[in-house]
Amino acid sequence: MNELLMSILRATAVHTGYTLVCVAIGFALGLTLGVGLSRLPALSKYLIPLLSIFNTVPGIVFIGVLVILIGMTPATVIIALSIYAMFPVLNSTHLRSPTSSDDASIGPVLTFVMVAF
Repeated sequence: MNELLMSILRATAVHTGYTLVCVAIGFALGLTLGVGLSRLPALSKYLIPLLSIFNTVPGIVFIGVLVILIGMTPATVIIALSIYAMFPVLNSTHLRSPTSSDDASIGPVLTFVMVAF
């Protein structure tokens, strides 16, 4: 029983470590890509739809493809989970249009003076 408990705790620690590493990598990638693509709208127009395709692919399929390409290593899990952790951050940081927030603030009752102050 004690050996089983130690095995479960060890597996939990490994899983937690993978999760923390993947979220950190995904956050860094998503933030970098989001800000970069906001500044390069010509590239963003082509890259965001391509990245959206990866977001719709089920994780089990993506991990299966990575196992074929890389093999059954911890790197496979880290790459797949980091890519999936990147999408929410990328969507939050990528600005579709620099004037969209300005246009949204001008409503039917707002005047230029109200928007300026």
